Amino acid sequence: MAITRRQPALGGAPQARLSAHSAGRRGLWGALVLVLWLGPVSGADADAPDARAAPPGAPRVERPAAEAGTARGPSLASFRARRHTNAVKAGLAASGTALLWWGAWLRRRGRPHAFRRQRDALLLALGLASGLAWWNFGQFHFPKYVHPADVFHYYMGAKYFPELGYTGLYECVAIADLGVSRALAEHGARIRNLETNVLEPVGPVLDDPSRCLRRFTPQRWKAFRRDAHAFRSRLAPSVWRKLRTDHGYNGTPVWGILGSTLANTGPATPSRLLALALLDPVLLLVMWGCVAWAFGWRVLCVALLFWGTNHLGQFSWMGGSYLRQDWLAAAVAGICCLRRDRPTAGGFLLATSAFLRIFPALLLGGLALQAAARMLRRRRWTLSPSHGRAALGALLAAGILLPLSAVVAGGLGAWPAFVANSRLHVGTPLVNHVGLRTALSHDPASRAEQSFDSSADDPYTDWKAARRDTFARRRVVFAALVLAFAVLLARAAERHEDWGAAVLGIGLLPVAGEVTGYYYGILLGYAFLWPLRPGIGVALCALSCLSWLTVEIWHWTDSSLVATSLAATAFVLYATIATLRSPTPPHHQADAAAADVAAI
Repeated sequence: MAITRRQPALGGAPQARLSAHSAGRRGLWGALVLVLWLGPVSGADADAPDARAAPPGAPRVERPAAEAGTARGPSLASFRARRHTNAVKAGLAASGTALLWWGAWLRRRGRPHAFRRQRDALLLALGLASGLAWWNFGQFHFPKYVHPADVFHYYMGAKYFPELGYTGLYECVAIADLGVSRALAEHGARIRNLETNVLEPVGPVLDDPSRCLRRFTPQRWKAFRRDAHAFRSRLAPSVWRKLRTDHGYNGTPVWGILGSTLANTGPATPSRLLALALLDPVLLLVMWGCVAWAFGWRVLCVALLFWGTNHLGQFSWMGGSYLRQDWLAAAVAGICCLRRDRPTAGGFLLATSAFLRIFPALLLGGLALQAAARMLRRRRWTLSPSHGRAALGALLAAGILLPLSAVVAGGLGAWPAFVANSRLHVGTPLVNHVGLRTALSHDPASRAEQSFDSSADDPYTDWKAARRDTFARRRVVFAALVLAFAVLLARAAERHEDWGAAVLGIGLLPVAGEVTGYYYGILLGYAFLWPLRPGIGVALCALSCLSWLTVEIWHWTDSSLVATSLAATAFVLYATIATLRSPTPPHHQADAAAADVAAI
């Protein structure tokens, strides 16, 4: 992943002043000022660079997504469109913060029903607009919908997993290019060795084509070359060259059940790739339907406010790709089933999400800490009926998905290979990692701006080494902080219903985990706690605002995401502490609270 330099703003930031009116109007005026001030925000990594188009070489000037998705170069019109779209996202998040703060303020003043109709209308409008904002208001990748660079990794990696495993994709693509011309295959000179995660010269790979060819039958190699050509023809030459320096295919064997099956239905034609890319919108529609069913339309709007406007999880990263939102849909649907007293289905869906992306297992961690805290307090080492049913659902998911994944992947060896691949990635610092560990690994003296070396095969070698060394010195601090948070989380989860414990388990992601920022859309689950603690909704929208502000202040991705990591950690700490004072009530009381609070 490359580092993003800020483009100079195309225009100055308009000025505005706050007026001294009532508290509610001050909040709305503040939102308006922030909208205007963040107008040029997209210059600083504002449209999260295309994850698969990011060059690993020199510090990257942000380029419009049109270049990442097609063979066309960037255009000033698309750049301006992205600037304006991102400014609207920041403005929606700011407006949502002000609106939810207004409702919380009225509630504290004993007037929860004041301006109810107006606040409901505003919330609905902001929620719908935020949902559209995630799709860049129909501009997608400015303008293409399909994300061919990301689809390439998951389509090719899943379809040819029996031949490539997790390590053979890039070298076989280079050999396929060699069949076109030596100049094409050598273009760029470097390739990532997926066995070591190190960038190396491509020459040795091209000098020994048998390393790749012996993996395939003649028919499968012909199909591989045909599919590689289909993607090559859709991508700009610079993007195609940089694909070989990314981090490969990383889907779990369970993801491959559907991913591989669908990819093997035919060649990578434009119509087939579009059909595969349209699966995620269907899953997202089902997910939001589950939220409305379990929590109501107001909570749905608050969740949309964060999901649609935050900088980390925006469409540019994984939108228009191939089954990249399945884990999110399964995790959110699992929480919704817990909310509606369907713990077996909830456990099954949460476990499915974990098998698809591993880290969603942290939501089950919230339930596990809740169960442990209750057993410890009662000194009875038995699961409650609801926990038992959730555990049964998780075991059913394991019993069905694990054997099926082995069949599709060609054997049980796929899981040890996945573990080895994951261990390699966990040990490789990335500039778009987010979490407490990311913040503790950061040393201002060795940040990427200082240690980047464009003359090296891997310009981030020194930066990665400094990250590893810094974290090694602070490992004990990290372990102590994670343990302290786990104790706090267990206490908070014990006082809640199961669905609340699963939501609180999301907090383990920034505190104990370290994943790339585009997975942070899962924080939308905290919106489900908003009817109980209105401040959580305010803070969630404010976090979305802050995610845009950090990329305006810090121009290098590693520095801006350290700030975002601290903000996300602070948010989950606040939300966890806040819920200690407000356990989730029975469903009928929770529904009444939702209608009372917000109506906001």
